[in-house]
Amino acid sequence: MDKLKLSAAVCAAALMLAGCGSFDEKDAVSGSTVQAKDETKVPLIVVETRVQETENKEEEIPTEEVVPSQTEAPVLDSPMTESEKSNDGTIVLGGESPNVGKTLTQMSVQEEAAYSNNQPMGNEVDPQSFNNYANDVQNTQEPVVEQQVENNENGEQVSGNGYKIETVNGVTYVGGILIANKSYSLPQNYGSGLDPEAQRAFNEMQAAAWNDGINLYIVSGYRSYWYQDQLYWGYVNTRGSQAEVDRFSARAGFSEHQTGLAMDLNSASRSFEGTPEALWIEQHCADYGFIIRYPDGKEDITGFMYEPWHVRYLGKDLARQVTDSGQCLEEYLGINSYYQ
Repeated sequence: MDKLKLSAAVCAAALMLAGCGSFDEKDAVSGSTVQAKDETKVPLIVVETRVQETENKEEEIPTEEVVPSQTEAPVLDSPMTESEKSNDGTIVLGGESPNVGKTLTQMSVQEEAAYSNNQPMGNEVDPQSFNNYANDVQNTQEPVVEQQVENNENGEQVSGNGYKIETVNGVTYVGGILIANKSYSLPQNYGSGLDPEAQRAFNEMQAAAWNDGINLYIVSGYRSYWYQDQLYWGYVNTRGSQAEVDRFSARAGFSEHQTGLAMDLNSASRSFEGTPEALWIEQHCADYGFIIRYPDGKEDITGFMYEPWHVRYLGKDLARQVTDSGQCLEEYLGINSYYQ
């Protein structure tokens, strides 16, 4: 609006100047009617003013902000072939694959995230730490304890050490002790959580450890058949060797975690070995009814590598007897542990 007023003022001034310049002196003296002469410069001045006004308007036109098109294709991190785009993963891990409908890239990202050192997920050991463990430390031969199931005078089955073997609703007991290892499995629907007596025993042990400056906690307790099935086959899929995975993870139905009587403490990792917490557990767990279920040097009998974090509840008297014998549970009972 100010520019329009300015233009009008300029035009008016120009007309006045042009008019004064075109009057004849004689006309002014005689007082006759004043006529503008033909050589007036008004049109020229008006044109020039309009041009300048147009130029000013052009300068005021704001620069438009360039907005990128919303329909542009995103830039991929890596090239993908047409076959990869249409390829849905169908890896079966103990049942219907959870990866159905996902691309290979999506499956890869999820698998990498699932198996990190900060998230122990196997039955017995963090698979990442297993890479740093010498495979030749313990042998992988079949168990040396032979299965010597006999019938006693009452016609009952007994173990090699004379303990009665009985099966109740698909669950095996040897000498009254619930057994879950590679030779004796559990029904799919067995278990519903950590055994209350085992939980109370752990709480007592935890308090005693705390008084000694040791902090103990459960990182893995009860696991269902189906949860264990997913973990085990996930390991096999990741590592590619079932024989290798069998050394540190139980197959579904053969895991002690399903009994509700076993637990992993603090860290299911090779780095836990030799720590103050691991040493305290080894020295004191029997006082509270637990044993180190897979002792060092017993892999050929238990079927699993040494796990200082994995404890099994037996009760104080039996746990002390087994620990003082220097035997693993299979040796003590006279049974074996290997998949048929």
